[in-house]
Amino acid sequence: MACEPRPRLSLARGFTLIEILVVVLVLGIATVVASANLFQTGEEKLQQESEKLLAVLQLARDEAAFGGRVIAVTLNGNELQFLERDFADPSKWNASKLDALKPRPMSETFKVGLRVGNGGINEKDNYVTFLPIGVASPFEFELLGPPGIASRKISGDAIGNMTLVKAQG
Repeated sequence: MACEPRPRLSLARGFTLIEILVVVLVLGIATVVASANLFQTGEEKLQQESEKLLAVLQLARDEAAFGGRVIAVTLNGNELQFLERDFADPSKWNASKLDALKPRPMSETFKVGLRVGNGGINEKDNYVTFLPIGVASPFEFELLGPPGIASRKISGDAIGNMTLVKAQG
Protein backbone atom coordinates (compact mmCIF):
# COMPACT_ATOMS: atom_id res chain seq x y z
CA MET A 1 0.00 0.00 0.00
CA ALA A 2 1.34 3.22 -1.00
CA CYS A 3 1.14 6.00 1.50
CA GLU A 4 -0.08 9.18 0.11
CA PRO A 5 0.94 12.31 1.89
CA ARG A 6 -1.80 14.03 3.75
CA PRO A 7 -3.04 17.31 2.37
CA ARG A 8 -1.42 20.15 4.21
CA LEU A 9 -3.69 22.21 6.41
CA SER A 10 -3.55 25.88 5.62
CA LEU A 11 -2.98 28.24 8.48
CA ALA A 12 -6.11 29.86 9.79
CA ARG A 13 -6.48 33.53 8.85
CA GLY A 14 -7.74 36.01 11.46
CA PHE A 15 -6.79 38.16 14.42
CA THR A 16 -5.41 37.04 17.70
CA LEU A 17 -7.01 38.01 20.96
CA ILE A 18 -4.08 40.31 21.73
CA GLU A 19 -4.50 42.20 18.45
CA ILE A 20 -8.21 42.72 19.11
CA LEU A 21 -7.53 43.98 22.65
CA VAL A 22 -4.94 46.47 21.37
CA VAL A 23 -7.42 47.87 18.82
CA VAL A 24 -10.15 48.19 21.47
CA LEU A 25 -7.70 49.95 23.80
CA VAL A 26 -6.65 52.43 21.10
CA LEU A 27 -10.31 53.16 20.22
CA GLY A 28 -11.10 53.68 23.91
CA ILE A 29 -8.28 56.19 24.35
CA ALA A 30 -9.33 58.07 21.18
CA THR A 31 -12.94 58.25 22.44
CA VAL A 32 -11.88 59.66 25.81
CA VAL A 33 -9.71 62.33 24.17
CA ALA A 34 -12.45 63.31 21.70
CA SER A 35 -15.19 63.51 24.33
CA ALA A 36 -13.03 65.67 26.58
CA ASN A 37 -12.79 68.23 23.79
CA LEU A 38 -16.47 68.07 22.78
CA PHE A 39 -18.09 68.84 26.10
CA GLN A 40 -17.28 72.18 27.68
CA THR A 41 -17.51 72.80 31.38
CA GLY A 42 -19.69 75.59 32.76
CA GLU A 43 -16.54 77.60 33.43
CA GLU A 44 -15.44 77.32 29.79
CA LYS A 45 -18.91 78.24 28.50
CA LEU A 46 -19.02 81.32 30.73
CA GLN A 47 -15.55 82.38 29.57
CA GLN A 48 -16.52 81.91 25.92
CA GLU A 49 -19.76 83.89 26.33
CA SER A 50 -17.84 86.68 28.11
CA GLU A 51 -15.29 86.86 25.30
CA LYS A 52 -18.09 87.08 22.71
CA LEU A 53 -19.72 89.92 24.66
CA LEU A 54 -16.39 91.76 24.93
CA ALA A 55 -15.82 91.39 21.17
CA VAL A 56 -19.24 92.78 20.27
CA LEU A 57 -18.80 95.72 22.66
CA GLN A 58 -15.43 96.48 21.08
CA LEU A 59 -17.09 96.31 17.66
CA ALA A 60 -19.75 98.82 18.76
CA ARG A 61 -17.04 101.12 20.14
CA ASP A 62 -15.06 100.89 16.88
CA GLU A 63 -18.16 101.51 14.74
CA ALA A 64 -18.87 104.66 16.77
CA ALA A 65 -15.29 105.90 16.49
CA PHE A 66 -14.66 105.11 12.83
CA GLY A 67 -18.21 105.73 11.61
CA GLY A 68 -18.58 109.08 13.38
CA ARG A 69 -21.87 108.06 14.96
CA VAL A 70 -23.21 107.67 18.48
CA ILE A 71 -24.07 104.06 19.34
CA ALA A 72 -25.76 102.88 22.52
CA VAL A 73 -25.83 99.35 23.90
CA THR A 74 -28.47 98.24 26.36
CA LEU A 75 -29.68 95.05 27.94
CA ASN A 76 -33.37 94.36 27.41
CA GLY A 77 -34.20 91.24 29.39
CA ASN A 78 -31.61 88.76 28.19
CA GLU A 79 -31.07 90.45 24.82
CA LEU A 80 -28.32 92.87 23.90
CA GLN A 81 -29.67 95.74 21.77
CA PHE A 82 -27.78 98.32 19.73
CA LEU A 83 -29.17 101.77 19.00
CA GLU A 84 -27.92 104.66 16.86
CA ARG A 85 -28.66 108.30 17.50
CA ASP A 86 -30.81 109.86 14.79
CA PHE A 87 -28.88 112.60 12.93
CA ALA A 88 -32.06 114.59 12.21
CA ASP A 89 -33.41 114.40 15.78
CA PRO A 90 -30.63 113.89 18.38
CA SER A 91 -33.20 113.08 21.09
CA LYS A 92 -34.32 110.01 19.11
CA TRP A 93 -32.67 106.57 18.99
CA ASN A 94 -33.12 104.04 16.19
CA ALA A 95 -32.26 100.35 16.09
CA SER A 96 -28.86 99.89 14.45
CA LYS A 97 -29.03 99.00 10.76
CA LEU A 98 -25.56 97.46 10.76
CA ASP A 99 -25.62 93.67 10.37
CA ALA A 100 -22.92 93.24 12.99
CA LEU A 101 -24.97 95.22 15.52
CA LYS A 102 -28.31 93.44 15.32
CA PRO A 103 -30.00 92.45 18.60
CA ARG A 104 -28.22 89.47 20.15
CA PRO A 105 -29.86 87.09 22.58
CA MET A 106 -27.61 86.19 25.47
CA SER A 107 -27.32 82.60 26.63
CA GLU A 108 -30.16 81.60 28.95
CA THR A 109 -27.61 79.67 31.01
CA PHE A 110 -26.06 82.86 32.39
CA LYS A 111 -27.50 85.91 34.08
CA VAL A 112 -26.22 89.20 32.65
CA GLY A 113 -26.22 92.48 34.54
CA LEU A 114 -25.34 96.00 33.38
CA ARG A 115 -24.22 98.93 35.52
CA VAL A 116 -23.52 102.34 33.95
CA GLY A 117 -21.80 105.18 35.81
CA ASN A 118 -22.84 105.32 39.46
CA GLY A 119 -26.16 103.58 38.81
CA GLY A 120 -27.17 100.18 40.04
CA ILE A 121 -27.32 96.92 38.14
CA ASN A 122 -30.05 96.87 35.47
CA GLU A 123 -31.60 100.21 36.38
CA LYS A 124 -34.11 101.63 33.92
CA ASP A 125 -32.46 103.42 31.00
CA ASN A 126 -29.04 101.85 31.55
CA TYR A 127 -27.29 102.54 28.25
CA VAL A 128 -23.61 102.21 27.42
CA THR A 129 -23.13 105.10 25.02
CA PHE A 130 -20.18 104.97 22.64
CA LEU A 131 -19.33 108.39 21.26
CA PRO A 132 -16.95 108.98 18.34
CA ILE A 133 -14.45 110.29 20.91
CA GLY A 134 -14.92 107.67 23.68
CA VAL A 135 -17.55 106.44 26.13
CA ALA A 136 -20.10 108.69 27.83
CA SER A 137 -19.89 106.89 31.20
CA PRO A 138 -17.83 104.05 32.64
CA PHE A 139 -19.76 100.77 32.63
CA GLU A 140 -19.65 97.19 33.82
CA PHE A 141 -21.27 94.06 32.44
CA GLU A 142 -21.38 91.12 34.80
CA LEU A 143 -22.05 87.56 33.70
CA LEU A 144 -23.11 85.16 36.43
CA GLY A 145 -22.96 81.43 35.89
CA PRO A 146 -24.29 78.53 37.93
CA PRO A 147 -23.30 78.35 41.62
CA GLY A 148 -19.66 77.48 42.14
CA ILE A 149 -18.44 79.22 38.99
CA ALA A 150 -16.73 82.61 39.36
CA SER A 151 -18.51 85.40 37.49
CA ARG A 152 -16.92 87.47 34.71
CA LYS A 153 -16.89 91.26 34.56
CA ILE A 154 -16.34 93.45 31.52
CA SER A 155 -15.42 96.97 32.55
CA GLY A 156 -15.15 99.98 30.30
CA ASP A 157 -13.65 103.36 31.13
CA ALA A 158 -14.44 106.82 29.76
CA ILE A 159 -11.94 106.59 26.88
CA GLY A 160 -13.23 103.24 25.61
CA ASN A 161 -10.73 100.78 27.10
CA MET A 162 -12.40 97.51 28.03
CA THR A 163 -11.16 94.64 30.19
CA LEU A 164 -12.51 91.20 30.95
CA VAL A 165 -11.71 89.83 34.39
CA LYS A 166 -12.67 86.77 36.36
CA ALA A 167 -14.38 88.05 39.50
CA GLN A 168 -13.21 86.82 42.86
CA GLY A 169 -15.63 84.17 44.07
